[in-house]
Amino acid sequence: GTGAQGAQGYQGNNGAQGSPGTGAQGAQGYQGDSGSSGSFTALSGTPSSYTARKYLRVNDSGNALEYVNSGVGLGAVNVKDYGATGDGSTDDRTSIINAISALGANGGTVFFPPGRYRIDSTITVNGNSGGNVVTNCIRLVGLSTPAQGGITDAGGSELYVDGGDNHNIFNFVGVEAVHMVNLRVRGGSFFAANGQAGSHSSAHALRFEKTQHGGNDILLENMVFCGVTRCIHFVGTGRATIRKVIIGHCPDASGDIIRLEDDQISGGTPRLDQMRIEGCIIDGSMDPGKGASRNSANGIGIYEYSNTIFISDTSVIRCNYCFYCDSGWTGEFLYFVNCEAERAKLDGFYINGGEFISIDNCFSCSNYRDGIRIDGNTTTSVSITNPNVRI
Repeated sequence: GTGAQGAQGYQGNNGAQGSPGTGAQGAQGYQGDSGSSGSFTALSGTPSSYTARKYLRVNDSGNALEYVNSGVGLGAVNVKDYGATGDGSTDDRTSIINAISALGANGGTVFFPPGRYRIDSTITVNGNSGGNVVTNCIRLVGLSTPAQGGITDAGGSELYVDGGDNHNIFNFVGVEAVHMVNLRVRGGSFFAANGQAGSHSSAHALRFEKTQHGGNDILLENMVFCGVTRCIHFVGTGRATIRKVIIGHCPDASGDIIRLEDDQISGGTPRLDQMRIEGCIIDGSMDPGKGASRNSANGIGIYEYSNTIFISDTSVIRCNYCFYCDSGWTGEFLYFVNCEAERAKLDGFYINGGEFISIDNCFSCSNYRDGIRIDGNTTTSVSITNPNVRI
């Protein structure tokens, strides 16, 4: 017979490891193209003797180094590249003039980093000749958004004049297309009737004048005025817009916080034409925390042959007159839409001249005299619709 199957044997030992294989070497890459044979122009001197406040860049041809005025690109300058300190105690006037001058006659953008730029005398910018600097088509831009606060509050790009000063900060004469954006204008340490001095009781902080060479297409946007009474003065300008400007903590003074009047161009017809004031707040109170605090200055004053003025979505409160058109106003086409005139020393709306006037959906209350007063020199074409007038 056949015997039983035997037990399975143990697994044998592993075999020896084989020798490692060697892969084929990859092909060598192509050699890159050779660089340009042009040489760079050396700038002489040691680091301590390079030109101050200049930047190095490769020129347009790519074969030389050159100095440029600013690190922000062509057509723009930074006032700090020209020596402005923004420390509130150093007079930065000359540095600002030099920055504007570096742009040339065709203009560009002047950047103001956050800081307090003290200006101890007027900077006159002319669109043709004269003044401190000649240019057109210029933007003055703060590199932060402005807030309304006291002298010790930080933040914002600020144009500053000392308490008691009454010179224009900027006087633009015949300059086309001036834009000022994201800037605060401050006069001294005045805030909430704190006993400190403010500024501009007799001269406006910003003045714009049209001449035979130009002076139109002006924009003031997202600006704040604090400690300043006479803020903005337009003389004959055309196609100008004031948008989202806040004015407050004004020292008590006479005159107009914003003043519109015609020009006196020789040989031409004096006029101001096509003005827009939109979304602004003007509080003339010296101390906004006290309801009875009223300024002796008018909020918006309109004079002479000033025409086609649209004022919309704007509040003017606690001024002498909130909106004021005097007996010498001979213009036409004045439109108020969705405006507020409140707590005037005299009248909320005072109209005493001109023609073709429209007051639509406006509110006027708590004025010492009349909410809306149409006086004897206005004799034709006045429309008042949906007013809300209270004692």
